[in-house]
Amino acid sequence: MVQSKINKTRRCHALEHASVALLLDRGVSPPLGGYSIPGGFFLWSRASKDEITAVVEDALAMLEAGHHDLAISPYCGTNMAVGVLFGGLAASVVRGRGRGLMANLRAAAAAIVVASLLNRPLGEYLQRKFTTKADPTGMSIGPVRELVSRTIKLVWVPVRFSD
Repeated sequence: MVQSKINKTRRCHALEHASVALLLDRGVSPPLGGYSIPGGFFLWSRASKDEITAVVEDALAMLEAGHHDLAISPYCGTNMAVGVLFGGLAASVVRGRGRGLMANLRAAAAAIVVASLLNRPLGEYLQRKFTTKADPTGMSIGPVRELVSRTIKLVWVPVRFSD
């Protein structure tokens, strides 16, 4: 049961990424993001519910056609988490027991360098292996619902699984 929920979340996450990529391609500017759970995902953006519905349907069709690269995003929180984790570790190692301004500057520089070098390649690796799964088999979209209608809209995209 737990494995099933994890796989559903990973598959929704892949569709969320593909949808965000298409929204960006179609000129929707940030702020733009999403959050996936086993039954679907939330999207916040400036796009209307109808635009999002069309984009999600197109994203699902593109994943079905084999465009699995859409499931990996340079903007994913996984990338940010990798940068924070390894940047923090690098800062701790470089700072060691040192005190004062120079120790803090060396630690900050190490954190920035390590985070900027590792966040994208390692984050994208983790997306491919653990946080997304570009398998649209048996997935369908339920009615998209707008939850907040302001300048930035929040919509819920329900995903159904037949498998």
